[in-house]
Amino acid sequence: MSATDRYESSGGGTSIGYRVEARCTYSDAAKLGDQIITTKWTSLHFQQSLVGVPNNTFCPVKHGEELTYAAAQALMAWAEAASGRVFSGLQFRLVKLKTEWSHKTWTEGYGAERDFAEEERGATFIVRPHDLEEG
Repeated sequence: MSATDRYESSGGGTSIGYRVEARCTYSDAAKLGDQIITTKWTSLHFQQSLVGVPNNTFCPVKHGEELTYAAAQALMAWAEAASGRVFSGLQFRLVKLKTEWSHKTWTEGYGAERDFAEEERGATFIVRPHDLEEG
């Protein structure tokens, strides 16, 4: 059997996601939650929560922590508010990410063929006592 005989399907797509970044402008480092923010742009990581902004990914394939635009905007505003913003020296920005993915599916192999008679298939099931009472 050739490789082309085993090919089954393929597909792919593109999606857009966002992440929130921050940097400190007045000193070497600042703390925001449990993250240290330096003078270099740093991705902010948000904990998953049952309440608040759903920071689930938009993309079916997760690469890092892509957010929907609405979630990224809301989480950026939250981070800005949580920073104290009274001359915190922190700057925030959104980064737009484009993710492309593709997949191919093909058969890797086959198991042994089985051809059981109806009696043999039924014999492999165990009847429980309570099943008899219901039927």
